[in-house]
Amino acid sequence: MRKPRFYHLLAALCFPVFLPAAGAATLTSGDGMVLLDRDNPDYAAQNIPAAITTYPEASLRLLVFRNDSIVFDHGLRDEWSQPRIPGGGQGDRPLFEGITVTESVELSPDGLTAVIMETRIAPPRRGGALEGDVGITWIDPGNPQGRWSQDLPPGRFVSHIHVLDSQSGFALMTATPDGDGADFTLYDSEGGVEYHLDEVVGQVLDFRITRAGAFIGLDIAYPERPGLPDRTLLVLDRLQNGQWHYAWTYGDPTEPTGWTLMDNGVLEINTPGKTVRYDRTGVPIIPANRKRRQKRVRG
Repeated sequence: MRKPRFYHLLAALCFPVFLPAAGAATLTSGDGMVLLDRDNPDYAAQNIPAAITTYPEASLRLLVFRNDSIVFDHGLRDEWSQPRIPGGGQGDRPLFEGITVTESVELSPDGLTAVIMETRIAPPRRGGALEGDVGITWIDPGNPQGRWSQDLPPGRFVSHIHVLDSQSGFALMTATPDGDGADFTLYDSEGGVEYHLDEVVGQVLDFRITRAGAFIGLDIAYPERPGLPDRTLLVLDRLQNGQWHYAWTYGDPTEPTGWTLMDNGVLEINTPGKTVRYDRTGVPIIPANRKRRQKRVRG
């Protein structure tokens, strides 16, 4: 089971927080995005106008390029923040009084898409559960300030995210602040939900995505269900809008010791006794030498 990666500041108290390395980033050409530290000489050399810059005090910067030019400079907050609603002088009032606002970002492998996660954590209550929410925003060169934004359900925090590309959306797992639960949602590039698995039905322990994002494999553990499988490998075929599953009960000879999802949708299952491959529809693939032997026997 993979270790949760919680993308919010307060999680540092009990979880490791992983932010993308920005020190060695290379400036892009054409359209794209790059992460740079504010102290990086390449960033200082850009002379970016204040009108397209947010949170200039933030150390980590997401630069959005369009036609070789910087069209937006996102500062990723990581601080105690009290944004104010403009009203002038003493009339300004806190928007999130005492709330920790921190942001992180995940880029697609091609650098043309990013998802910014804004996590807002309420001041901890003595003996109480952590409270807060997360907003996600889709960024691309054509929509440098965000194509769309939406909030996750209150009390759910991002544990894993994988951004596919500008046409394919992203996969997201969330959990409670103490790490319980593991639901899974596959979003399209417009923020619509392609697939969702609620943790009440089954918890996603791991997911794997092929390089082109055409196939996704989910390792799902179910709550105790007498007479029904304990685990399932679910394969989502995004090209043909299909799915199939490989299920087992703990201790069965068919319980996998490992599995691989290939770029063509073939699922390879390793068990203690043998290795079996299934095609993109879940049909076992019979090796060619076995087919020849079977043909000779029938003859």
